Amino acid sequence: MGKPGGPRLRIVVPFIVAVVIMVAGGASGHAADAPAGGLTLTAHDLTRYLHVVLLVFWLGPEVAIMIAGNHAISPALNAAQRAGAARMMDYYDIMPRVCMSLMLTVGGVLSEYVGLAHPWWQMAGIWLLGPLWLALTLGAYFGGSAGAGALAERLEQWLRLAVIVTVPISVGYSIATGRLAEAPYVGSKLLLFAIIVLLSLLARRAYRPFRDGVRELAAGGASPALDETMRASFVSGRRYVFGIWAALLLAALVGIIQPGVPDA
Repeated sequence: MGKPGGPRLRIVVPFIVAVVIMVAGGASGHAADAPAGGLTLTAHDLTRYLHVVLLVFWLGPEVAIMIAGNHAISPALNAAQRAGAARMMDYYDIMPRVCMSLMLTVGGVLSEYVGLAHPWWQMAGIWLLGPLWLALTLGAYFGGSAGAGALAERLEQWLRLAVIVTVPISVGYSIATGRLAEAPYVGSKLLLFAIIVLLSLLARRAYRPFRDGVRELAAGGASPALDETMRASFVSGRRYVFGIWAALLLAALVGIIQPGVPDA
């Protein structure tokens, strides 16, 4: 597909600015409850709101990507229309990636409000993870397929692998030491997030022939063999994406019902 440009900046920059404003507001807020009937938002309120915003802007563009992908593999459309649909997939792709990069940091901050205390060094790592992951995500997306962009892509992939490995280890340690006694559901949400990151890497690998096919389609037009390659790749990757959606929705449900929380 074509490399990102101006239109994609117009999609992602306002969202990131809004996230920064909410994070700054949450960091400078107070944990005390707002007066009854008042409009004041606490740091806890802003963090919970940001958590919901990330979920919405993760799932919404994912649905748009899936719809555009169905057009990109449709033999009923001409090559230009299919290539245009694939470009739209690339435009939308940045939003789920941005939301993934920030979700673990926002969730880690939110866990402080449900009784999961973090030592200072761990909280510092939680706060640094989001900006670092976001920087690598944006660098990979806007930096091109070579040079700094390729390096950012590799580093971001290694970071995802590190999350897949370290999150289950951290959850296991927290369960063994009783750190999750007050909010055991947090461990379930973290494990679901690690599964989501794993599925995202598997989807990326499955979509590789589809992406290569898009470039061939734009350059030389369609052929039965190319159509079948793109279709098979898209269908294979789509299974992982559906798994991501299911895990995200399950994690949201777990966060609402909070199973295992001790009675007050």
